[in-house]
Amino acid sequence: MMLMSLGPKLLEGRVKNIELMNTASKLHSLKLKLEEIALERKKSYDADESRVRQLEERIKNIELMDLGFKLDCVNTKLDNADESRVQQFEERFKDMSMNVGFTLNCLNTKIEEVSLERKESDDARFQQLEESVDNIELMVSSLEDELDKKKDKPSDDEFWLVD
Repeated sequence: MMLMSLGPKLLEGRVKNIELMNTASKLHSLKLKLEEIALERKKSYDADESRVRQLEERIKNIELMDLGFKLDCVNTKLDNADESRVQQFEERFKDMSMNVGFTLNCLNTKIEEVSLERKESDDARFQQLEESVDNIELMVSSLEDELDKKKDKPSDDEFWLVD
C-alpha cells in the first residue's frame, strides 16, 4: 500500500538505483577477478622461469655427468687400446657430444614454444576481461546519466524524485 502512494516514477527510480548498485557490485567483482588473474599470470610466469632455470641446470648436470662418465670409460679403455681404437672412441665421443647439444637445443625450443603459447593464451583471456570491464563501465555510466536525468525531472505529482 505504501509503495503505490510513492508513485510509479519514484518506484522506477528506486529500481534503477538498485540495478545501478548491482551493476557496480558486478563491476567491482570483475575488477577483483581481473587483478586476481593478473597476479596468477605473474606467478605463473615466475614459476615457469624458475622451472626453466631448474631444467637447464639439470640438463647441464646430466651432460657433465654423462661427459664425465664417458671420459672415465674412455680413459680406462685407452690404457689397453691401440691407436685405431682411440680414434674410434674420439669419433664416438664427438658424435655423442653433438647429440647432447642437439637434444638441449630441442628442449630449449620446446620450452620457448610452450611459454609463448601460454603467454598468448593469458593475453587473450586478459583482453577479454578488460573488454568486459569496459562494457560494464559504459553501462554503469549510461545508467547513472539516465538516473540523473530522471532526478532532474519532476514527477507527475509535481514532486521531485530524491533518494
